[in-house]
Amino acid sequence: MSRIIVIGGVSRSGKTSLALWLHQKLPKSMVLSQDDFVLPEEHIPQIKDRTDWEHPDSINWPAWQKAIDSNQEDCDYLILEGLFAFQPMAKTTKASHQYYLSMEKDAFIAERKREQRWGFEPLWFIEHVWESHFTHGLPDEPEKTRKYHNIRQQDYPAILDQITS
Repeated sequence: MSRIIVIGGVSRSGKTSLALWLHQKLPKSMVLSQDDFVLPEEHIPQIKDRTDWEHPDSINWPAWQKAIDSNQEDCDYLILEGLFAFQPMAKTTKASHQYYLSMEKDAFIAERKREQRWGFEPLWFIEHVWESHFTHGLPDEPEKTRKYHNIRQQDYPAILDQITS
C-alpha cells in the first residue's frame, strides 16, 4: 500500500514542480496530477464567456478515483497534486502527508499574466481564479497540513525528509 502525499494550493504556486521533484527523489513513486483528469471543455462550467477550469466540476472524479485505486498497490509513494487536492471527492484515502502551497496575490496575478497556455486572460477572470481557490482549494484539515508560502526549491529537501522519516 502506497504512502499518499497530497499537494494542493493556488494556481501557479509550485504544486507540479514539487510533485515532479519528489517523484524523482522517491523510489517507486507515481504522480497523479488533476490536470490530467480534466473533463472535455464542453462539460466544464462556464463563467461569463470563459471556461471555468477553477471549479471542481471540471474534474473527472470517477477517473481520478480509479487511477488512485489502481495505482496504490504498485508504488511506495503516490503523489496527488492539483487545485482541488483537498476537495472531499479528491481524498478517498488517508494522506500520509499534506502540503498546501500559497503565494501573495500580486505574485499570483503577475504569474497568470505571464502564462500563455490559455491565451489572454482578462483581469476579472484572473481575480475569479484567485477567489475560486479560497472556495474550492483550501485544506479541509488545516491542522494536518504543512503550509509553504512562496515555496522555493531550497524547501524541497526538508519536505523530502518529512516524507521519508
